[in-house]
Amino acid sequence: MQRKVTKPMPNSPSRRKPEKADIQPAVIALPNLGKQGAVDLAPMNFRVPAQFHRESKIYAARQGMSMVDVLQKSFALFRKQRGF
Repeated sequence: MQRKVTKPMPNSPSRRKPEKADIQPAVIALPNLGKQGAVDLAPMNFRVPAQFHRESKIYAARQGMSMVDVLQKSFALFRKQRGF
């Protein structure tokens, strides 16, 4: 039994896998990369209570800030109040 070869419909999408050259990379804007000193970043790994993390994240989002910005501004205020 021979198999019938059909041509794709003119307006139908191709069923071939896209080649790497066909795939457009997604452009993602990272807000912290444009800041001064972005090259000198170091990780801070510590654990906080889940509720504190949630409240901090909600506050940052409502203020249009990143959690890093909230931490940096909080630390600056803390140092100012303590005279450091």
